[in-house]
Amino acid sequence: MIGAARRGHGAALDARPLFQWDATRAPGPRTIRLFGRLGDAELRRVLHAVVEQDRTPRDPIVIDFSNVEHVDFRAVADFLAALARWRDRRAAVWMVGVSPYVRQLMDASGQGALRRALSWDAGPAGSLATAGGDDLRAAERRALRTGVWN
Repeated sequence: MIGAARRGHGAALDARPLFQWDATRAPGPRTIRLFGRLGDAELRRVLHAVVEQDRTPRDPIVIDFSNVEHVDFRAVADFLAALARWRDRRAAVWMVGVSPYVRQLMDASGQGALRRALSWDAGPAGSLATAGGDDLRAAERRALRTGVWN
């Protein structure tokens, strides 16, 4: 019994976090990095964390999917729709680092247009340092022009 409890406790210590905010105090974009496999409960926790960390509508929030292995396509439709609604009311929210596999799952959810509207290509170097720069504004203009959002 004690060995089972220790194994359970040790497994929790080895588990990766669901998300992690990049440490920054400066004004500008905030980045939340997601990890692992995301289902309905995990995506709701991410939404809650994003809303709680919002400082001002002028500061974009970047959601980094680079370390996400899988998303539940049944839950991702509501997640993307909630992000789009929140973005329409409040601030710029961008998804980066979405793997081709996760993109396909998002598209299978029926929300491919929203995924494309919420996605921002970090550029050839993959640097998020320019998230508040011209590339971000150009992506936002493209989304508005295509009529996918707003």
